[in-house]
Amino acid sequence: MVVLYTDGITDLAPPHALEPNDVCSLIDESHEGAPSADVLAGRLGQLLEERLPFSERNDDIALLVLRVT
Repeated sequence: MVVLYTDGITDLAPPHALEPNDVCSLIDESHEGAPSADVLAGRLGQLLEERLPFSERNDDIALLVLRVT
């Protein structure tokens, strides 16, 4: 799968800030057993919401997950 995302995922104030390696770890965690791009995107969204609720973020997030078959 290919995951594209905007800087709204990483541009957070400490202690919620995410480095690119942190995002890769979240993607890896979400990817385990994900049968589709929709499932991966949903799992990743849940992990991001747990880190900092979307209502408390100052930047929007765009996420595109493509499954290459």
